[in-house]
Amino acid sequence: MMVRSMTGFGRAKCSENGLNITVEFKSVNHRYFEFTSRLPKGYMFLDEKLKSFCQQKISRGKLEAAVIIEDNSEGAAAVEVNTAYAAKKGSYSHFFSPPVSVLLSLIILAASIKAV
Repeated sequence: MMVRSMTGFGRAKCSENGLNITVEFKSVNHRYFEFTSRLPKGYMFLDEKLKSFCQQKISRGKLEAAVIIEDNSEGAAAVEVNTAYAAKKGSYSHFFSPPVSVLLSLIILAASIKAV
């Protein structure tokens, strides 16, 4: 049976091979089927398959899907912040282009990137 209209929220979690996976769905009533997703970097190739799967089950509604994948395996990369250096960044910031704050943001972002 295909669902005709839906308003709700759902969350599921599982752990498999050192990965903690959380999937959340939010839906509100809408005249047509509209799908948006938030997937981790490196998993964007799953967007179209996830949309197709959901569209087979839901005929209408605005559906938001979020997938969160945390790697807790022994080989997972760990990032340490050198707080002493970060505290002194203001005195050295004139040497950097782009500014240190942008570089620190990029380093933190890079910690979430996984090799595929």
